[in-house]
Amino acid sequence: MSSDLLEFSEFKKSVSAFVSSGIGREALDELVPFESWDQAERRWAETAEMMELINAGSAPTFGAVDEIREILEMREGAVLEGQDIVRVGNSLKTISRIAGSLVEADRLERLCADMADFGDLCREIDLALLPSGEVSDRSNPYLKDLRSRLWNMRSQIMERLTGIMQSLPEHAVMDELITTRGDRYVIPIRHDYVPRFKGITHDYSRSRQTVYLEPMEMVDDNNAINRIRSEIREEEYRILKDLTGDIIYSAEQIRQALAVYAGLDLIHGCAAWAVKNRCVIPGVSQDEINIKGARHPLLMQRLGRERTIPLDIRLSKQKRCLVVSGPNAGGKTVALKTLGILMLMARCGIPLPADADSVVPRLGNIWVDMDTSQDIAHDLSSFTAHALNLKHIYENLTEGDMVLLDEPGSSTDSEQGGAFAAAYIAAVLEKGAYMVVTSHSELVKFYAVKSDLAENAAMAFDESGLKPVYRIEYGLVGGSHAFEILKSVGFPDEIVRSAGDIAGARGQSSLAKALHDYSEAAEMQHKALLELEEARRCRAEAEQSAVQERSRLRDQAVRFDRLLKKAEKMALRQVSSEKISELKSQPEAVELQAELKQQPAVKKTFVVEKGSIVTVRGGSNAGEVLEINGAVAVVDCGGKRLKLTIDMLEPASGPAPRRGGGRRAPHQPCANPVVLPVVVVGMRVDEALTVVEKAADRAMLSGQKELEIIHGGGTGALKGAIREHLGHMPGVSHVGDAPPDSGGSNRTIVRFNG
Repeated sequence: MSSDLLEFSEFKKSVSAFVSSGIGREALDELVPFESWDQAERRWAETAEMMELINAGSAPTFGAVDEIREILEMREGAVLEGQDIVRVGNSLKTISRIAGSLVEADRLERLCADMADFGDLCREIDLALLPSGEVSDRSNPYLKDLRSRLWNMRSQIMERLTGIMQSLPEHAVMDELITTRGDRYVIPIRHDYVPRFKGITHDYSRSRQTVYLEPMEMVDDNNAINRIRSEIREEEYRILKDLTGDIIYSAEQIRQALAVYAGLDLIHGCAAWAVKNRCVIPGVSQDEINIKGARHPLLMQRLGRERTIPLDIRLSKQKRCLVVSGPNAGGKTVALKTLGILMLMARCGIPLPADADSVVPRLGNIWVDMDTSQDIAHDLSSFTAHALNLKHIYENLTEGDMVLLDEPGSSTDSEQGGAFAAAYIAAVLEKGAYMVVTSHSELVKFYAVKSDLAENAAMAFDESGLKPVYRIEYGLVGGSHAFEILKSVGFPDEIVRSAGDIAGARGQSSLAKALHDYSEAAEMQHKALLELEEARRCRAEAEQSAVQERSRLRDQAVRFDRLLKKAEKMALRQVSSEKISELKSQPEAVELQAELKQQPAVKKTFVVEKGSIVTVRGGSNAGEVLEINGAVAVVDCGGKRLKLTIDMLEPASGPAPRRGGGRRAPHQPCANPVVLPVVVVGMRVDEALTVVEKAADRAMLSGQKELEIIHGGGTGALKGAIREHLGHMPGVSHVGDAPPDSGGSNRTIVRFNG
């Protein structure tokens, strides 16, 4: 894989800041794409677990681990220094701590499953050695006794030597300091006083004026203390040798534990980098590349995530080749490198800086040709070096590989180079590989037009501002905009005009004209699709708004009916005006009044007074208002007196009924159609009560004796609510089941007074 051309090593440097230990950074340096996608997906799963721990604030704290691998190479029989043994113990304790903190993470815990338990070895080291590496006597009575005897013997020797020095003439002692030479305690004597002093000379000062003498009476004491020292050294050596043997015996297990720790530290570093940059684990598809919101990791590091423009990159089994065209510095190579490095990251099991619904296929090797400079080291021209690299790629690629080519055939004659590039693309696709190619060549663009396996794409360009937009537009052919870019950078006008004249004199080839026409048609189609999508979105929003508005109006009607019922009951009970004011001040009533105030006025306010000709809202039967008692009006309809709340009335549209001799017989019903059985099966209780109440009002006004309501069985909640509500309505004399042969308890029969 061409990881160097894709700057994968630079990417790993940005991750190394999140890796804690030296062995973890070594593992990062050695990180290469896994041999199989199964391994990559397993690493993804492990990294995802670590990301969850980091986000939850429960991730283990990784730290530096001492470099102890050289210590483990000690041959059998060698004895380690105490400090080295302590370093081994500290490293093992760190590794064990990390492993113990991952017991709740299934996949990460499995990585530690084969790691040996070093608890006993760590305890032995802690008991036998101090943190400085010195041998401790806490658990060794014999060593403790030897050190106690050494201390006592030393005190005795120092006391005797002090007495000897005090007994000598003042001028004979050069210094009051008692010191040692060769592990033997001595005193400093003037050189001219030595013949008068019995002792053994051990050393001289540089000036030769001072002689370090061991008094003869101290020889036995020095011998005794040195024997104790020797016994202490032997015991300490034995302890260090035993610990060294334990470490060498466990060397292979320790190496394995270090490798596990390095892997965990690497996973933690990649996970921490991914969390910081809001990366995701992509899905794995059969044969589709669809990376949405892809960002180049090095650009993110340099510019920041928000300033890095995301790309949508897609390829499929049907369209395995994408030819990207557009102006220079328009982002073509960046798009190519972004896809390449993200696929390398995926094969390494690293989360991708992309959107959550991105998917990648199980691609094979990734082949890259981006460097078209001369190969000076091998005395090759640009095109020759370029051709040799393409030859190597073609001879080694297999089905399912990905080939990324930046301007193939650009280092030679444009027509011949374009023809070669088109032929090479066709040959690579024939081998079953995926391809992304950047090109200015008209032949390459035309090949993508006519090939069933290839698709054109253009890097978007703001022609008004003469600036690239860095967005891939699929199905379009991009232009180079060379002259426009030259003008935008302030290139001398005379040279740009001369170049335009030369290009115009050559004329435009039929292929160029065809590509221009194709590009215009594709752009028109692209814009039409965008407009169609926008129209669909607007329609969906309008439909959603209509549904919400209908729901709001329905809820408003239900609340309004509920308030009317409360007002009617209070009016029938002759409730005081203070109680009615209290009702109006309830939150539900205040909210409803506010909503109604926002509704546009459609007609003038109707004032109900004695003598008004009215109908019930929603009905057509007219009647005359005989009396008004508070919020309740007494209405004469066909000789029948009905008590109705004023809010239920509206002005009649037809002529007023005649009174006196022209009035209908007292018990003759109004000429109104019969109210048919009401079906409320499947409705909510609020909806059903509104429908039932209106139907009952119309039935009473029409003089109908009874009304049938079909509500079904179910849980019985709807039936119970309807019957309870009807039982409190004025004018209702009976509520009960229908006859058994007419539905029984699944239907309710309502009978009215009169």
